[in-house]
Amino acid sequence: MDRQAYTLILENKRPNDGQAVYQETPLEKDGALLGWKEKKLPSRIRLMQRMFDYGDGSFEAKCRNFYLQGKMMEDYKDNEPWDGPFEHYFPTYHDLNGAQLRGYFTWRTRIRNGDYQKIATSLAYIYLYELVNGIGTRSIEEQLSAMQAFEKGYVDSGYGDESMRKNMHRWLFDLSVMHALPKERVRGFADKSLIQRDDALLVLQKASEHSDEEIVSALMTVHNKKSTFALLLNKAHTESVHLIAQTWRLTLANWKQGDTDLFTACFGEKQALRWHPLGNALYWEKEKRPDTNYCLSTCRSYAYLHGIWYENAYDRRSFDEKRFSTFLSATDCLLRNLLKIGKKRDIMPCEMWAEPSVLAALSASQEQKSCKTITVNLDTLPQIREEAFITCERLLTDEEREEASQKDAVKDPDSSQKELDAVERRILHMLLEGDDTDAFLKEKHILPSLVADSINEAFFKAIGDSILGVEDDTLFLIEDYKDDVHALLRQA
Repeated sequence: MDRQAYTLILENKRPNDGQAVYQETPLEKDGALLGWKEKKLPSRIRLMQRMFDYGDGSFEAKCRNFYLQGKMMEDYKDNEPWDGPFEHYFPTYHDLNGAQLRGYFTWRTRIRNGDYQKIATSLAYIYLYELVNGIGTRSIEEQLSAMQAFEKGYVDSGYGDESMRKNMHRWLFDLSVMHALPKERVRGFADKSLIQRDDALLVLQKASEHSDEEIVSALMTVHNKKSTFALLLNKAHTESVHLIAQTWRLTLANWKQGDTDLFTACFGEKQALRWHPLGNALYWEKEKRPDTNYCLSTCRSYAYLHGIWYENAYDRRSFDEKRFSTFLSATDCLLRNLLKIGKKRDIMPCEMWAEPSVLAALSASQEQKSCKTITVNLDTLPQIREEAFITCERLLTDEEREEASQKDAVKDPDSSQKELDAVERRILHMLLEGDDTDAFLKEKHILPSLVADSINEAFFKAIGDSILGVEDDTLFLIEDYKDDVHALLRQA
């Protein structure tokens, strides 16, 4: 093909030099000077480059260009490696020069043959954008399989970072919802914390249909704090699990604020919000899809209406975290006091609304142990409270009564707080610094649960709660009390 040439004359008039005339230089039609490698680009690549339509310069136009160019190069293979740095936000073929394009397609050819080699991260994302758009695959199953193979062969090999993995998981989930795949398959791609929270909300909403263990696990999952009921579950696990679960059931059944029940007061109602699948990828749909609804679970569904996606779910931003935390704190405080676990703590005025259900749960539980059937009337709170305390007193063994009597005899309000020893202070400093205490405790032959009880006792008067917990035999400092511990250690 004949090239059309242009003449460029540069004038440079300087004193005593006259007019400098430069040699004529041929330019391409687009005005770009090309190196010899650019001139030798395969015709397929050059044709792809000419396809680019600048349009209105929008992101949608960028996605459209990428899709159309990608479909044209779908089966293209090359063997001209290129290895160099390249960084670009939302990279496309148009952002690459000829050498980089040939290098990318050479790398892609090898990837498709299972030969995973490292390349600039931005170029690797071009391949992922191809998969998101179904370029090089014939079905949604091939798309998902190719992405999973890339995660295993490329990301797991250390070539990609965790940010890339996170993006891929999001796209796998988005694509599986958009194509209405079976629920269990979609759940496998979803963020685990999201699914766990949805499952937990369903348990709390339908508490009467679930076991004690399921309810307590759901409460802790939604609250997302290791310290929730730590002391109760450590000291009296079975009884505490039942009482905590029964307290939630009773409160759920009986508490109302106007027309609002406890679940709605804590977690709101499901909301239909705009959903943007593949919003952080280059993605273009050639044809509009029909309106559709996809139900992932009772707590979460998706709808495509008139070209817009919606997600219908419980939005964490609408949770009344304070009300929910208050319920848990009140339950924990009252049960500790009634079961005489840890030091007695005064219940806060804002927590009193949960007291009737806690006392009713305790009363019903203790009466069950006596093989009696009773009906709990929440309007008779004073009587319930008295019966609950009497029942707890009857359950004490002679040894426990003697121990309580001895404690009362020597009780001194001014010296009731236990002093920390050097080892306990060392443990606290390690936890504050984020150091692992497991090796230290083993060296000193100290059980995590015992030292946690000892330190909690020392801080209980000042803070009013446990500052340490134990999970899987590992000691941890409750994040909420970190600053308090810092301050108290400096004062000591």
